[in-house]
Amino acid sequence: DQVAFSVDLEPNKDGSLDSVAEAMDWYDEVVPRGTVYATYRIATELPGVIERLATDHEIGVHVHPREFGYDHDQLAELPRERQRELLMEPRQALSDAAGLAQSEVTAFRAGRHSASETTFEVLASLGFKLDASVNVNYTEYLPSEITTHPGPFELDTGLLELPTTFGRPPFLSWLGFRTIPNRTVTATANTLRTDKRATTGLDALRWLVDTVSP
Repeated sequence: DQVAFSVDLEPNKDGSLDSVAEAMDWYDEVVPRGTVYATYRIATELPGVIERLATDHEIGVHVHPREFGYDHDQLAELPRERQRELLMEPRQALSDAAGLAQSEVTAFRAGRHSASETTFEVLASLGFKLDASVNVNYTEYLPSEITTHPGPFELDTGLLELPTTFGRPPFLSWLGFRTIPNRTVTATANTLRTDKRATTGLDALRWLVDTVSP
């Protein structure tokens, strides 16, 4: 079995970078090899962190439009050419910080999972190979035939899509009760840190690992 272990490397919710470097030291110790989806601010303000992580991990692009002056983080709402610019700029900054050619930075995840089919087309045109934006709980900009895939699949653009793994527990169970109303458990930090309705986040993730094959 294989697990694709990734992290979104971005500033704290208050905009600061306090303890971000230390958190990534922990990630580097715990995860033998993963993918680090990092934003433009991280690349330009903490380039040493990116350089260090690139030794053992794949470096990918993570875009939050707020870092570029927008009042929202919905990349999917922006025009095609603006999406292209917001992909190219952090990709260049990350490749510079990591000491890689841009052609080696080929993975992407949208902030807030805000990607559209236009986003996929732009990614493919720029030479990206993998997208990890699809999450079953974020359906505003993508059709259900894309958001409900349980495992890796190829998009029409030729990109490999690596969606967030999810499962739907039996309704008549403590875990099923925990997941009301959307009935899903996702392999995310949000699941892990949320204990509710007599079920811990750790129990929920254990069920997912034991039950879902992708």
